[in-house]
Amino acid sequence: MFDFFAVNMLIQVVLAFMLCFFGYRHLRLLLSIYAFMAGFLGCYLLIASLSLTVLLKNILCIVAGLLISGLTYLFYKIAMFAAGAGLGLTAGVILCYSFSIPIFGTIGLVILLALGLAAGALSIGYKRLLLILSTSICGALLLSLHGGYLIDRFAHVGFGLLTIQQPLHSTFLALQTFFSTSLPYILGATLILAIAGMVLQFKKGGRRK
Repeated sequence: MFDFFAVNMLIQVVLAFMLCFFGYRHLRLLLSIYAFMAGFLGCYLLIASLSLTVLLKNILCIVAGLLISGLTYLFYKIAMFAAGAGLGLTAGVILCYSFSIPIFGTIGLVILLALGLAAGALSIGYKRLLLILSTSICGALLLSLHGGYLIDRFAHVGFGLLTIQQPLHSTFLALQTFFSTSLPYILGATLILAIAGMVLQFKKGGRRK
């Protein structure tokens, strides 16, 4: 599962682009897609060490993804809180990396939790403003990270990238390394893309969420 990582990266880039520039208008759909991916990934991590067939593991992961996605679609208010919390978490991650604070240490987790809860709560009271900010910034960061990583890999491997098989955990480690070593460039690209996303979303507005 998840061996054809180049395709996964391309999907992440497309979703991040949609989130950055059209996130508020299509928030419900995008949240459902990300929820499916989160459910699939969570199930994958839980059952990875179990002695099950690949087919059964895939079926269980798909079922888990569909379940989480369906719940997200139904409980939209909670999903909006999660979208706002994503803004706080993004700010927390950037803050921790900027000051060399371990994300999974006590201080790092407290910062992430506090900013996530604060931004999530504000997203309920100031829905349009916070959700546009959240989708633009989160989408810009994801687009910079996944897009930059994919471009960097392509520069080294070329079209052979499409034939490389890389396990999921190796992809996570590679993304983490790329993020830490290319942080200034990622933040610069994130800032530019986030501003462009905000301008477009505030201008377009949109009713479909």
